[in-house]
Amino acid sequence: MIYVSNEDRPGFIGRFASILGNAKVNIATFALGRDREGGSAVALVEVDGVLLDTILAEVKTLPASKRSRRSHFEAAPEGHTVPIDLARRGNDGARVVAIELDHAW
Repeated sequence: MIYVSNEDRPGFIGRFASILGNAKVNIATFALGRDREGGSAVALVEVDGVLLDTILAEVKTLPASKRSRRSHFEAAPEGHTVPIDLARRGNDGARVVAIELDHAW
């Protein structure tokens, strides 16, 4: 999985997806969110196969890119929960992405 944070700008998603496609990396799932139009945005992208360091380095060079890194989720041990809210609304009605992971187990 790839975690990307960026400035919300036209064309960013297309350039990002093109990097993956040109490297023959298939996108399995793609979750997006932003705090407001033109503000900060995040993407959680699950990919098939291995994500090479060279691909991640190229993503980091994109204009408007803030942070890009590999990420993964592990199953919580039995009896523990991991709350994830990917689509709540902020006070102004804008879609907000929030991920809360409890690794206290």
